[in-house]
Amino acid sequence: MSTNKSNTNNELAIYFESKLQAHEQFLIKNIFNNGELAETSIFDETKLTAYSTKNGVAPLLFKHKTTETLSDSSKKTLQNSYFKTLLNNTQHFETIKWIQNTLTKHNIEFLFLKGSLLAHTRYSDASLRPMSDIDFIVETGKVVEAYKVLMNGGASGKQMPFTIAANDHHLPQIKYGNSLIEIHQTLFPINSKYNIDTTTLFKHRIMWEKQNISIPGPSVAHTAIHVALHLYYTFLRGGLRLSWFCDLHMLVNDLDQINQKELNDFAKQHKLIPALSFVGEFYSLLSNKTLPNWPINTDKTIRKIDIDRVTKSFRANEQQDTRESYQLIIEQINEAKSLKEKLSIINLRLTKNNSLKGLQLLKHIAITSYRSSGYIINHTLKKLRLK
Repeated sequence: MSTNKSNTNNELAIYFESKLQAHEQFLIKNIFNNGELAETSIFDETKLTAYSTKNGVAPLLFKHKTTETLSDSSKKTLQNSYFKTLLNNTQHFETIKWIQNTLTKHNIEFLFLKGSLLAHTRYSDASLRPMSDIDFIVETGKVVEAYKVLMNGGASGKQMPFTIAANDHHLPQIKYGNSLIEIHQTLFPINSKYNIDTTTLFKHRIMWEKQNISIPGPSVAHTAIHVALHLYYTFLRGGLRLSWFCDLHMLVNDLDQINQKELNDFAKQHKLIPALSFVGEFYSLLSNKTLPNWPINTDKTIRKIDIDRVTKSFRANEQQDTRESYQLIIEQINEAKSLKEKLSIINLRLTKNNSLKGLQLLKHIAITSYRSSGYIINHTLKKLRLK
């Protein structure tokens, strides 16, 4: 690493810490430092528990030795989150086993993704990683069959037949017991540049194991890439959670064993290095460590405005808070240098299910009122089929 690059990174690290409130610094320093107790400071513990809950890391904080320094009330709040996750994930794991057994009987290949894969195989305790649903992807051409098989096997949800839009990357959620299930046909919306070919995922399929648990998933490299791309894709849409960075943190030992050249060649071939490098740099800001064998974009680094956006995203009231999300989008549109780039940003943000949010976006665009706004609004209205 060059001296200029190192100095820039040091400057960004200082800036990042300056943007964090005391309770945010306390949380981040403790959950990313592998159990070592970080320095304590005075902060509002109510804000700490709320912030950790919003970011899906309250159970991690509860199991950290730093809870010894917190009040009984805060410990109780974190404990409740831990036991709630314990209950939910116990139920989710039973559903995961049911999915495995059901699809295997019907010769349908599948891979679990993100928290569904990592909570039970890479976290020291499955109760440390909250999951809102169970995500898995099925082999090409089998997504409808998988949906029908699970519905016939006891799941509830929208009955077939229904139209699957060309760009839908997953089918409507179904439910089994208390678990919500998303069946993916691709990792991201089909027109997204961040997709990894499904055939490639299944070609490098491995079993993720821990004690008596064995769950099929993508390779370590592809899993880490998917987690990172999901982080970046969601950042572009205005939302982030610390728990997704924790997923990467749990993969550090695995990444240390992979072939750096193969990972970098794959990222270069699929034009993923800018996105992966961006996530890797933010991971370094959070943990003061680098991701082993991770692709680095030497020509570009994160900016202070990116740090501002990330800290705002971590504070959002929901996974993707509407107000914060669209404020970030407007900033990116205004920064775009060409009409083509502005249109690209809008096309990335607007999906078939967010027409109302699209109108909110148009309102913001109209307020910003740059010269090309008329054309952009007309284009976007056509996209939403509102004209």
